Amino acid sequence: MSDLRSVFGLLHLTAGAVALVAFWFPLFTRKGARFHRTAGWVFVGAMSFILVTAATMTVERVIGGNRDFALFLGFLTLITFAAVWGGIVVLRRKAGPHLMRTPFDFAILVVIMLAGMALLWQWWETRFPLLLVFGALGVLTSASEMLAWRRPPPEVPRYWFYHHFESMIIAGMAAHIAFFAFGSTRLWPDLYVGQPWWLMLLPWVAPFPIAFGAIALLKRHYRRTFKARTYRVDPNATPKQAADP
Repeated sequence: MSDLRSVFGLLHLTAGAVALVAFWFPLFTRKGARFHRTAGWVFVGAMSFILVTAATMTVERVIGGNRDFALFLGFLTLITFAAVWGGIVVLRRKAGPHLMRTPFDFAILVVIMLAGMALLWQWWETRFPLLLVFGALGVLTSASEMLAWRRPPPEVPRYWFYHHFESMIIAGMAAHIAFFAFGSTRLWPDLYVGQPWWLMLLPWVAPFPIAFGAIALLKRHYRRTFKARTYRVDPNATPKQAADP
């Protein structure tokens, strides 16, 4: 059983390394090109394997009685799945943002909120700061998304394009967090031994400003690019055509 667990863990770690490498190629290649799509599907395939193995490890820890860590691992698996799912499915729902509001998508938000509340309760019992950070993240993001469902979805030109790269960057952020917080300790067991507490929190916290800063910069860049491209193609375009090239 221990040998099987070791092989399982090695495959999980290998898939994580593949996901980390494959994540960067779509960011710096021409969007929609064959290489971009191929690298993207390699990333999605690796992340899918990671999610399956992570879910299996979560169940294993529940059965083994380590339910506190199982809750935390399950929460990370859930939000990563939501990001990967949103990044893929939006490419098949380009007709409008209302298509992203299905009962399944709403159910994901509900589960994320409940898991976030459970993490906050766990933090109240243990005072471990990561539980507060991720619990608050789960509750606040899911609540804001659920409240947005009360209003008609905004008609953003090329909304699917922005939603796609935003979701994939968040999924990549989760992959980097998992690798540097969990996987790195298997490759280098003494990496964090004797280090100050803030250094051990760095792989958990640092990816957030990097990822969301990258999302903001990319949105700004492509909004300018799309407007400029529309003007060059047809300077006499109507306001509606200019808004949705």
